[in-house]
Amino acid sequence: MAKPNRETTTETLILSLQRRYPEKGFLIHPAVSFCFSHGTDAGADAGGMGVKARERIQKDDVLLVIPEAVRFSTSNVLLSSRNDNHNHQAMREMNKKLLQTCSQWQNYFDPQEISLSVSVMHVLRRKSSPHTYSDEDPFVLQAATWPSEEDMKESSMFYWDASKVKEILNQSLLTSNFERRRTALREIFDGAVLPLLKRDADNFIDSTLTTVAAGSNNDDHDMNGKSEEAALWRTFLYAFSLVWSRAHVFSPGPELIPLVELFNGNSDRVMNHPNNRGSSEKKKDAIINVDLEQGMWPFLRGPTFRDDCNLACSAVYANRDIDIGEELIITYGDLSAGNFMLKYGAVPDNLISHHDAKIQMEVSLWCDPSFIPSLDPQDLRVQCLRNRGFPLEEFKSNKWCICDLNADESALELLRCNGHETDDIKHMRQFLILAVLADDEELHRNIATDLIRGRLYAQRVVPLMCQMVDYNLEMLAPGTNATSAEDAKQARHPDTPPWKKAALWARIEYRESLMQWRHAFAKQGTNIHVEDRLEGCTICGRTYPCLKCSRCKEVRYCSRGHQKLDWKNHKFQCGK
Repeated sequence: MAKPNRETTTETLILSLQRRYPEKGFLIHPAVSFCFSHGTDAGADAGGMGVKARERIQKDDVLLVIPEAVRFSTSNVLLSSRNDNHNHQAMREMNKKLLQTCSQWQNYFDPQEISLSVSVMHVLRRKSSPHTYSDEDPFVLQAATWPSEEDMKESSMFYWDASKVKEILNQSLLTSNFERRRTALREIFDGAVLPLLKRDADNFIDSTLTTVAAGSNNDDHDMNGKSEEAALWRTFLYAFSLVWSRAHVFSPGPELIPLVELFNGNSDRVMNHPNNRGSSEKKKDAIINVDLEQGMWPFLRGPTFRDDCNLACSAVYANRDIDIGEELIITYGDLSAGNFMLKYGAVPDNLISHHDAKIQMEVSLWCDPSFIPSLDPQDLRVQCLRNRGFPLEEFKSNKWCICDLNADESALELLRCNGHETDDIKHMRQFLILAVLADDEELHRNIATDLIRGRLYAQRVVPLMCQMVDYNLEMLAPGTNATSAEDAKQARHPDTPPWKKAALWARIEYRESLMQWRHAFAKQGTNIHVEDRLEGCTICGRTYPCLKCSRCKEVRYCSRGHQKLDWKNHKFQCGK
């Protein structure tokens, strides 16, 4: 007998919730249709599920209301096991220990996410043994709507072939973040999850999960075998991938909200449709067209509710008028393309490609080896650099970055307009002066006083700062000279696999972020010429997207906004 598809299991879940809450607590608008979606305008759900409007929806219509009691949270799953007192107490104790143990990895993952993942493992076990549990178990019914393991392999970075991903991301902060999170997840399993679960492994293994993605650096020698440890790892990997990409964060912890998790989403950075013409049209064509709100039953219009019966709920409502056939898109927060890739295993192409989206992510600069002096301890440059704490060996082996450039748009704007540098940029400037520019007199003076006369080198250091960025641009796609336009063309090709599409879009944003910083550095060179690496936007340096002045066809811009901003200067040269 064939397994029911996700549309069927979603309909089964809806009917069950209607039976459980016939009058209050659950509501679904008749215009809401759960169906397969290609996710062309948003982060596509693994397995292709999405939500569309089967008829016209008006602004502030309440589309879906879900009672708090059936939201998939650790506390609710614990409550659902209370009929088995021994199992209930054991899970409570285990959850407490898990939160304590996982705190050491909280720089990578919220311990509550690990706790929820273990709860998902327990429910997956229930789903794989249906004769043991009620057909009306809301958590098991919700689990039946989740994507298959095969689908998750396409959309979760924890399943991807690490070597292939690194061929795209190369030497970049993206690669570092990708590797660190994957390594941390395995450490969490080995150090926290496995020791707690192996005593009662049968209650946390989904026997329908079969294998770990081939080529993954998570596939230890026995991970494709039949051992209990391998089965626990497979189940944890699948469960965490679900939580990592689908949970909404509420107090006191993350939750998987039934049906709501099937809505595809986009970044807050894409608030307006690329075809907008003027501010009056912005709300009408906003890509993100629905919002999620917490409150009490009943919800009236939009986020407004009235507390009639002390029944806590979550509601999805339309934030603008929605046409027939339009996909309902929810916000995923202010995410860069790189973070979108790491979180959801996909990047909406309109997050990068349209001319009004913010393209900026955190980047790190590795040191150009040509700037690193010999490590001779008698060398004056080496002495000065070591006195200031520069880790030359780590710079030489690319184990340490010389500068982190954050994603704060104001920091870039302050540098561009006022020459204000972050501490990291000042740190890099000092390195370049001591490593390349300072003469012996200046080096001796630095050793004696620990001071640098930075103003003497203010202009001469600018090309070196640009060269540092150029080195990192080359290392992002070594030996290929790939451009963002070429990466975008490859990402849009129908034969490009999902993981590669996501990695290519992330690489584009990383490259364009570097280009913007390079442009800002070059602007500081008022009395010195800095050669352009690529012709980009005259305002910010971005090379993608690329618009040209329609009159002279010479000056480039990344957006209509920057073209308008430059017109007061360009109009005097345009067409001459």
